[in-house]
Amino acid sequence: MDYRARQITRKVPTGPTSRQGAQSYGTGSRPPRGPSPPPHPINQHSSDGQHEETYVKRDPSLSFPPNLANRWMACTAIFLLIVLTVISLFCNDFPNKMFQYNEVMARMREQQASMNKETRYLNDERIALRRESTHLEEERLAHESSILKMEGERQALESAISHSEQERSRLEKQKQVVEAERSRLEKQTHLLKDERHSLEKEELELREERERWEEARDELTIPKGAFWEVVLPAWDCRAYGKREYWGILRNVPEGRSEMDACMNMPVEIKGVTIRRPDRCQFRGPMNGFWMVDWDQPDCKPWHQGFFDKGCTNRGSGLRQIEAEVVGINDKGDQDWRLLCETTPMIWNHINYTSPAHCEDRGKKIAVWYVPDDRC
Repeated sequence: MDYRARQITRKVPTGPTSRQGAQSYGTGSRPPRGPSPPPHPINQHSSDGQHEETYVKRDPSLSFPPNLANRWMACTAIFLLIVLTVISLFCNDFPNKMFQYNEVMARMREQQASMNKETRYLNDERIALRRESTHLEEERLAHESSILKMEGERQALESAISHSEQERSRLEKQKQVVEAERSRLEKQTHLLKDERHSLEKEELELREERERWEEARDELTIPKGAFWEVVLPAWDCRAYGKREYWGILRNVPEGRSEMDACMNMPVEIKGVTIRRPDRCQFRGPMNGFWMVDWDQPDCKPWHQGFFDKGCTNRGSGLRQIEAEVVGINDKGDQDWRLLCETTPMIWNHINYTSPAHCEDRGKKIAVWYVPDDRC
């Protein structure tokens, strides 16, 4: 039998039909279904009630000559021997190789981790550089914008400087005009001062001449031998710091009018000479009256207990201030309202000469309405 012959085994059911089918296969007749059986059966035997047939099919393309088949078998044996030898050597040195392999893999993993770490570091550096580049670009744009703004400001400043130079030139001209005007005014001032000095000198001379004339007139108008018998203060005060004095004129010369003599008769009160009375009145004898506004402490009341009553009305601009008036002399027929309504007050460093009105509430109360922007 040739090498590499194909063996085909087929189980065929036993019986007449099977044999007839086998015979029909041998004669070349083909059944309606299934492949054709091999032409040469090798062995036949019954097993499990079936007939088993084995055939050998020859393949001319797979057949070898006897010498070539032997060579092929030798080469196969040598190859198997070499493979077995290599496997044996590899199995003997396998632990060392695996240890070296593990070490190499560990080093490679460390190198890979280091490379990954360096890669991440480089990526972070790249991102940081990109951010820094973006920031620098923004700073560059901002710097260019500031440069443009500074350029505009410089141009505006140059324009302002030019305008200021023109203004300075104009002011210099005005200054020269003002200096000339000031020089002229100074000359006029000197002339006016000289003229004022001359006028003051003339006025002084005229005053001295008037005093001499009045003295001469007084010598002629003062009644000879007349005098004020009794000069006394009145009980009540006429106003803040003012009291009226009165006196009786005696020894009026014959032929002289008592009223004329009274109105031209001088008097001295509290060290001050008064040229003539404020008024004269005939009350049997001739009486003269004088209003004295110095050295009158009994006619100077004062305030105490200041009270801020708030704004009079919203938008009025006035604030109501009240205070008690004390120090009023109630002797005689003193009219306390005369003193109250003429007694001055100082509020917030401002002097108010008189209140708006006064009220008697058991105490003498003065009421002011002072200006206030908060009202």
